[in-house]
Amino acid sequence: MPGKTASILVFLILPIFAYADSSRANSNDNSSGYVFDTTLLKGSGLPVDDVINYVSTDKIKPGNYSVDVQLNGLFLFHDNIVFKIHNGSTQPCFSRKQIQLIPLKNKIKQELGECNFLPDIVPNVSINTDMRKMLVEIGLPEIVLAKEPRGYVSPDDLDDGETMLLSNYSINQYYSRFTEAGSGSYKSTWVGLNNAINFGRWQLHQQGTWSHSDPGTTQWSTNRAYLQRAILPIKSNLIVGDNYTSGSFFSGFAFRGISLSSDDRMLPQSQQGYAPIIRGVAKSNAKVTISQGKAVIYESTVPPGNFEINDLYPVSYSGDLSVTIKEADGSVNVFTVPYAAGPESVREGMYKYSAIAGHSRYVGDSDPFAELTVQYGLSNNITTNFGSRIAEGYLSGVMGGVYSSELGAFGLDTTFSQANLPDGDQTGWMFHASYSKRIVPTNTTIAIAGYRYSTAGYRDLSDVLGLRKAWTENNLNWTSTTLNQSSRFEISVTQDMDILGSLWVSGSTQAYRDGRSNDRQYQFGYNKQFANGISFNASIARTRYSEARNNYIDGGIGYDNYINNYYSSTQQTLSSVSISIPLGRNQQNTLSSTYTQQNGVGSTLQSTLSGLMSTNQPINYGLTYAHDYANNQSVGGTLQTSTSFGSVQGTLSHAKSYSQGSAGLQGAIVLHKDGVTLGPYLGDTFALIEAKGAQGAKVVGSQNTTVDRFGFALSPSIAPYQYNNVALDSSEINKNAEIVSGSQRIAPMVGAMVRVKFSILHGYPMLININYNKPLPLGATVYNNKDNPVGTVGQNNQAWVRNDKLEDNLIVKWGNNYSCNLHYRISDADKDDPIIKTQGECK
Repeated sequence: MPGKTASILVFLILPIFAYADSSRANSNDNSSGYVFDTTLLKGSGLPVDDVINYVSTDKIKPGNYSVDVQLNGLFLFHDNIVFKIHNGSTQPCFSRKQIQLIPLKNKIKQELGECNFLPDIVPNVSINTDMRKMLVEIGLPEIVLAKEPRGYVSPDDLDDGETMLLSNYSINQYYSRFTEAGSGSYKSTWVGLNNAINFGRWQLHQQGTWSHSDPGTTQWSTNRAYLQRAILPIKSNLIVGDNYTSGSFFSGFAFRGISLSSDDRMLPQSQQGYAPIIRGVAKSNAKVTISQGKAVIYESTVPPGNFEINDLYPVSYSGDLSVTIKEADGSVNVFTVPYAAGPESVREGMYKYSAIAGHSRYVGDSDPFAELTVQYGLSNNITTNFGSRIAEGYLSGVMGGVYSSELGAFGLDTTFSQANLPDGDQTGWMFHASYSKRIVPTNTTIAIAGYRYSTAGYRDLSDVLGLRKAWTENNLNWTSTTLNQSSRFEISVTQDMDILGSLWVSGSTQAYRDGRSNDRQYQFGYNKQFANGISFNASIARTRYSEARNNYIDGGIGYDNYINNYYSSTQQTLSSVSISIPLGRNQQNTLSSTYTQQNGVGSTLQSTLSGLMSTNQPINYGLTYAHDYANNQSVGGTLQTSTSFGSVQGTLSHAKSYSQGSAGLQGAIVLHKDGVTLGPYLGDTFALIEAKGAQGAKVVGSQNTTVDRFGFALSPSIAPYQYNNVALDSSEINKNAEIVSGSQRIAPMVGAMVRVKFSILHGYPMLININYNKPLPLGATVYNNKDNPVGTVGQNNQAWVRNDKLEDNLIVKWGNNYSCNLHYRISDADKDDPIIKTQGECK
């Protein structure tokens, strides 16, 4: 029962039991509790069973109830369950489908009907029903249950959603006027659209952009357009249309075709990502605790014998796990499991794959190709991977893996390519090695990746297609960072120094075999967060890079002339120091200053005041002042706010040589069978909330989304293949409306557009003093003329009623066919009261 109703019902019904409840709370007696003495109602004519329903959890009237069902303290499902008299008490009667939701290790042998009492078919079961919580608790020994991984979602709970049309939009308008280097102005408009429409499990997606600039051109571009369907039995997604390859083992590029790939999101949360399987032996019913550093990440009780824990949630990429087995006699056994994972690590016995067939886009001449990659976890320590990519006149294959040990995670891949090019066949190899390790005692994280091309003949497919296209269209240039690259090396080290802050250093170098200078980048930084919220950051970066243009020109007899034109190398050094200071008691505003120095450019000092202007309607602001070495000054400001209909932002800046302004708008439009709803920018999986009559109710977890005047709202924070709680905050809704249940639970498919309906009670909230010739039964129900329940009678002939009429005739019913007709009237002076107190005659 919702907040207001529940509070008043408790006030009306339970005061006579307050003393007994407080006595029991303070008692040391461990008995089951007090029992209401029904002899107190003798001679009153009150229906004892109706009263007991409100003060006892084990006295239940037969009927159909919408309840939550828990198994061993964990949520199992929510459904309507019929309660019937069985073996002298009222018990829940489960349907065949509901029985199937209980994860029993052994299948029930007897044939199930539509009404099944669990104690008759499952041994050692305990059932407790609490009607005050609308909860049925099932208790079963772990030995009879099939162990499901943590975070498991039953396929029967997955929701495909319904047919809707979604259009996410981002709009930006930019304008600038400048006076130096020739006065003039520039303006542009950019619109990004992300559209989708669903038909059951089939989902059509389209992503595109439109841009216009003055001076300039107008252009429309479609980045993605594809049809998608989830295939649950193989935990994969089928995509047909324009998309991009993943770039995991081969280079990523755009294609048009078909792909089938595994989707980790379909797995239980505890099976996603990488984590080792923990195996051990217990001598008794033992407690197993798994920790990483100082954090306990898992704890469970296991029976005697061999045990296996295969549902650890993935944590950091490295840091050995400590396993503690505490036996029933108090003895303890501790051992360590190495835990160092690379980005491509896969759990033991699990796999990932991707299969693609199609034609290239944006590179080459719509050339056909096919690609297959597979990763498999051989053991806790070893992940293998292999793949192949083929096209006309091209073959590439990769093989390798990841090895995890106490020394860290080592990765090694070898890639072979063979390509037919206009100037002859090219064959080559590429080796990729990586290493990562977190040193727990010193809080040091190291990541190293190195690539080496052993021969000059290695070619990526995108380079091959680009070179062929350049040759067929004479004098066109093909430029690529991977073409003629001989080696690449990357390293990053982070040192956490606890209260002293943290240091980080990273570097990369890229070498070429065609005479170009090496590209280099080095960075070093330090940051510190103080207890009072002040933060300090310092960094220095040095980069050197060169650009190359490779021209293939048809000399008349084939591919004779090869011309290299190189730009000179460029070197830059950039250093910066910044400090950020929170302001105000709530620290909602921040003053920050940043000093930068760049060779060839000079120095700049920039100060920014930013924060939140209002908590009721969040408006974020920023004011900036900058001053450089040449005494040039500039000022600027930004404003941004989020509403139920999307977010709006604007910027202004001014300096001696220019003036600039921009405005942006971002949000979503959803077309559904009941109309059009506006909201914030949405992911591909979202919920359409229907709560008619609850205008103004806030969507819990959203930035500032509320139910609109048509009774709809959009909830963007929905995770696919997981249980999500969609909730409304009723504190701002009209007093004449009440949300029956403020939270609902859904588990959507990926890309699903799910409608979530909330039941709303409408009417004036009334506390009616009923004039009747004798006491009305406690718990009697009040009905309107449509025979819908609108209230309940409490003590002293007072009834809590919510009805939408200022004057009406209601019916009070109790016991076996007892009733009286209740007439009430609300005066104009009282109709706006939060709780209306009035009189009524019952005849």
